[in-house]
Amino acid sequence: MEEYCRHCRNFGHSFSHCPIVECYNCMKKGHIASNCCQYCKTVGHLIQNCPTRPPRSDQNRNQSHPNSIGSVTNIESLLRQLFPSGNPPVALSTTPGNSKWYLDFACCNHMISTSHLFSSLSKIDINHSIHTADGSLMHVSHTCSISLSNLSLPNTYLIPKLNFNLISVGQLCDLGYEIIFSSFGCRVQDPRTGQLIGIGRKIGRLYELTELHIPHESNICAAYRHSPFELWHRRLAHSSISKSRPLVSQGYLGFVTNESFDCTACQTAKQSALSFNKSTSISVSPFNLVHFDIWGPAPTPTMGGSRYFVLFIDDYSRFTWIYMMKNRQELPQIYINFAKMIQTQFSKVIKVLRRDNAMEYRDSKLLSFLSEQGILSEFSCPYTSQQNGRAERKHRYILDSVRVMLISSSCPERPWGEAALTAVHIINRLPSSVLGNVSPFERLDLTTPNYNSLEVFGCACFVLLQPHEYTKLEPRARLCCFLGYGTEHKGYRCLDPIYQRIRISRHVVFWEHIMFSSLSKFKSIPSIFTPLFTNPDVDLFPSDTHAGSETYTCSSSELPTSFDVQPAPGDVVPIVDPATPTIELPERVRNPPPYLCDCHCYSTMLHYHEPQSYKEASADPHWQQAM
Repeated sequence: MEEYCRHCRNFGHSFSHCPIVECYNCMKKGHIASNCCQYCKTVGHLIQNCPTRPPRSDQNRNQSHPNSIGSVTNIESLLRQLFPSGNPPVALSTTPGNSKWYLDFACCNHMISTSHLFSSLSKIDINHSIHTADGSLMHVSHTCSISLSNLSLPNTYLIPKLNFNLISVGQLCDLGYEIIFSSFGCRVQDPRTGQLIGIGRKIGRLYELTELHIPHESNICAAYRHSPFELWHRRLAHSSISKSRPLVSQGYLGFVTNESFDCTACQTAKQSALSFNKSTSISVSPFNLVHFDIWGPAPTPTMGGSRYFVLFIDDYSRFTWIYMMKNRQELPQIYINFAKMIQTQFSKVIKVLRRDNAMEYRDSKLLSFLSEQGILSEFSCPYTSQQNGRAERKHRYILDSVRVMLISSSCPERPWGEAALTAVHIINRLPSSVLGNVSPFERLDLTTPNYNSLEVFGCACFVLLQPHEYTKLEPRARLCCFLGYGTEHKGYRCLDPIYQRIRISRHVVFWEHIMFSSLSKFKSIPSIFTPLFTNPDVDLFPSDTHAGSETYTCSSSELPTSFDVQPAPGDVVPIVDPATPTIELPERVRNPPPYLCDCHCYSTMLHYHEPQSYKEASADPHWQQAM
């Protein structure tokens, strides 16, 4: 059976030769202290045989060991040679007939002098004698087995004339065990299982065995009968290999053959999804590979009525483009416009388009355009969105930023689209560790982005009104909420809380230290089908053909609060019965001045029609001033 290391729990080597075990003597790895010299710190010999160690004056160098296989060392004579005075130290003194056991290399068999320790005893029919070191013979009377709490030895000789109990190192080696000696003691190990079966201590130059348990030969045969690992795998209820290996290494399952096998039941019952490798590849040129994905629907529509957005990510620069969508059917036309923009602005053609396996990506219009342009399509496997991981991680990054900005500014959920546009604007200008701390904007445009125009999302700001939006005595700016940066204008996008519209202007003063929510309150979020503006018939940017034909009916609750006009003491205010019909005046058609025909700076106040009654006129602050 292959060797097993109990330290690293691997096969192929034992504990004493483990490559990661560290010797506490020389502090090197690959061996243990019992195989290392304490003097020169070299592996291969011990300090007693160190060639570089100077000889000691009191060391006896006239030691001789008999090499006869049938002889036994006389320990008592050895102690007399080591201590001529006859007074050995207390730690080395031994009493004949005691229960201590000593390891002996020259001993041919385990030997004991007393029979009271035997668990079983059998007489030898043939005379058998043991030769001692002085040439005398000792007769073996019986063979026995010893079974004590700390000692278990089979096949042991009973020699009545013997003064000491000896354990044969050669007999242990014949059983397949390993005996490891060190300056601190010794240990007996079964290399087939890695199990420690005996330990001993070093007393002077003798090794006394304190514990040893050798199973009976019949038990050894039963324990080490060959059993295939597949059989034990089924016995252990198809447990994992990592759970079964320790039982084999510790010898609890007997002798198990390491045969490879395939379990179909385990494969079909326990198979899980394979792990995804982290992709570190980057395209060598812009727009060689573009990732894109759709997110939505959102629980709350944006201020423009969008519930989805689509991302386009360049794999080379990691630059991101985001487009809002009201429904998924807008995707083909959005991608066609995006591809044409890339071709015009960067003189590049998208080569590979990677997305997941959603059905909207298989639109016939989109696929025909990709075929005409020669763009390769890469789809992820069904229900495996992890293969489109870069787009999915970008979704998470953007949505985390959106939530943080909305929470920190105490904004409602409705401006989430503006927050998403702002998040993408900022992310494109942040350094990326994947690009070597270079921002996607700088990698694609080769210029450093300008950070001076960045403001705090949701902060209070004041937008300068157009001249036709105020009189000489009215405020010239309006408190608004900053929501982002213009995508087609060089200005800021600010929410007008009175008219519930987005104002785009460059004449903005920011109070970044104050949130808009602390100065004003957002209006309640309208229902899903509520239009963006107060009156759905009013066009925020009217064309020339419809400018003079649209009328707007406004109630007092929709207009900003103004000062009440009190009549002078001498003025006569006519009292008109609300039920009495008044004379209707002809409608006044307002045409914009010619110099404003090409400008998109109209306000809904330009399209107010004349009031039809005194009640309407008295509710309008402008008519109050006119009266």
